[in-house]
Amino acid sequence: MISEELLSFRKQYWTNNFPIEARYYQFGAGGPSLTSRLISSAEELREFQSEASRQEQSREWSFIAYYDPCIPT
Repeated sequence: MISEELLSFRKQYWTNNFPIEARYYQFGAGGPSLTSRLISSAEELREFQSEASRQEQSREWSFIAYYDPCIPT
């Protein structure tokens, strides 16, 4: 069994090893919910980081961390 690995608490993290998983809280009418997104490329990572910055400024998200996901082989 492979366990996931914490990669970074920094939102502006950079890597060349994919996939990675971004976790964040998304705030809605029912309260916060833990959400995750699998990121498969450097372009997706840049797009996520831009979106996360916008969403945090509008207080709709709260970024948690990036992880090396547990992907069954």
